[in-house]
Amino acid sequence: MPKACERIAGNGDRWGMSGRSGVAPPDGELTVGRRLRHLYDRAIAGCRHQDEWLAGGAMLELIATLNFEYEGAAAGLFRVYDRCLADIRSGRFDEPIEMLQALRASLDVVTGWSEQTPAPGAPREW
Repeated sequence: MPKACERIAGNGDRWGMSGRSGVAPPDGELTVGRRLRHLYDRAIAGCRHQDEWLAGGAMLELIATLNFEYEGAAAGLFRVYDRCLADIRSGRFDEPIEMLQALRASLDVVTGWSEQTPAPGAPREW
């Protein structure tokens, strides 16, 4: 397994997400799971406020997290992210919110985080 892949709940390497290996990151660094959660929170907040800049920027960062060494998983997520980005750029925010909330909820289940707790540094207003 490449060093760039982190295991989240034992399955991170199969999801096509890149990140640091190891359990505890150095102070100030986010784990892959926390970074993804933060990006989902930003994208959702941007969609709720119909802020193309915030939502679109978060989507581009989500795309940048994909590790195409795990082609199947990364390609599937890329299609979802790309569709969300296209909708956001067209001023359609409802469907991206639904897809991003579902992805974030899935991440919360896998990592064991509570849905009510925002990721560190995430926007406070939802």
